[in-house]
Amino acid sequence: RRQARFEEALELQRKAAESARAIGVPEADLLGLESMMASTLGEMGRLDESLNMKRDGYERRRELLGPDHDSTLVSMHNYASGLMAAGRLEQAEPIGRELVERTRARHGNAHPQTADALTLYGDTLAKLSRFAEAETIQRETLDVLLELFGPSPPADYLAASLDTQGQLDEAERLYRRALEINESALGEDHPRTLMNVGNVGYVLNAMGRPEDAEPYYRRSYEGFSRAVGPD
Repeated sequence: RRQARFEEALELQRKAAESARAIGVPEADLLGLESMMASTLGEMGRLDESLNMKRDGYERRRELLGPDHDSTLVSMHNYASGLMAAGRLEQAEPIGRELVERTRARHGNAHPQTADALTLYGDTLAKLSRFAEAETIQRETLDVLLELFGPSPPADYLAASLDTQGQLDEAERLYRRALEINESALGEDHPRTLMNVGNVGYVLNAMGRPEDAEPYYRRSYEGFSRAVGPD
């Protein structure tokens, strides 16, 4: 049933993209919807298709918006995550390292996107068995998280783990909490907030609630369409 729900979500996303192209929506405005399609393909286990779409989205954002735009950094993170999921760790490592450098340069150390970049890079190093380097990055990550959130772990980090384990009710609660935090800290249209919006939609769809998920899909798409415009 979970797979069928993702098939339904993917078909809705494809139809939306086709309609947008048919009416001449600019390429930049399609990128947010295509990012959601790539994530759905990944959830379905279609990793090669997902990875190709994530790479394409990252390269197009980099060309359209520049390497340091928030939307480019988010898509860079998604591409590196896709490489990790596909077991292509040697390719993921330099992208993860560059992501940390660019995110820190843009946002500083005490920022949620910096924490995300460090978490991804630390996981990559650990999977490459570069344990001493991974430990250093993981300590840096912990310092950033403690500075940002205090002693309680951030909700979205816990929610992702629960989602993977199939604990969808608790994952939904924590994804919603993460959304509230990032709406307050970053604003409603920040790319990280919009990723949280999409996460709520995904978990609702996985729970068999496509009608409840639809407004979150729509909000995420519309928000990314605005976010990919010029700074």
